[in-house]
Amino acid sequence: VTTGINLLLAFLLCTCTLLSRLSPAFIINMSEFFKNTLHRGGHGPEVQRPSKRKLKSLFSVNILSRHISFLTSKDGAYGNLKEDTILTYNAVITNLGNAYNPATGIFAAPVKGLYYFTFFAHGGGEDRIRLVLKKDGAVVVDIHDHPSSADPADNAGNAVFLELEQGNQVYVTILANSAVWADGFATTFSGVLLSKS
Repeated sequence: VTTGINLLLAFLLCTCTLLSRLSPAFIINMSEFFKNTLHRGGHGPEVQRPSKRKLKSLFSVNILSRHISFLTSKDGAYGNLKEDTILTYNAVITNLGNAYNPATGIFAAPVKGLYYFTFFAHGGGEDRIRLVLKKDGAVVVDIHDHPSSADPADNAGNAVFLELEQGNQVYVTILANSAVWADGFATTFSGVLLSKS
């Protein structure tokens, strides 16, 4: 019986590891659960039966994080504007949780937590690429490539981990006199909730 339980626990741990790719806290909690479930007594391993409440709380940890993510893409030429402008993307590939607004180009954090964002741009070599990722109006990170006649196209990208409060807004701004163009998925903006806090 003990061997069967150990195999079951090993299987559950492997399954939880696979399911927790977006939530590191989940696997830590499950490891604690397994460590506390089996303990060494005087005659070898003994099984403790966890309460239903404990099981429910363990399996509900950060489940929400799998439901807040987005990926958007810009297609075609855009830019060389006279002023800085929030970049809106014309293709929304994923928008789990509907926290990204395609009409405004703004992601609004639905919950407090740790988020991960990426943004990439493709542009013609003769154009300046200059995009900034902002949180509530403040520049967090940017990407830049200067114009060059030596190459026909350029790519740039950046990524950032951000601790956000509920309602914080994150978006990409294209700066004045810069441009992007893309075929398919070369100019993108994405984000995912890694863990709630």
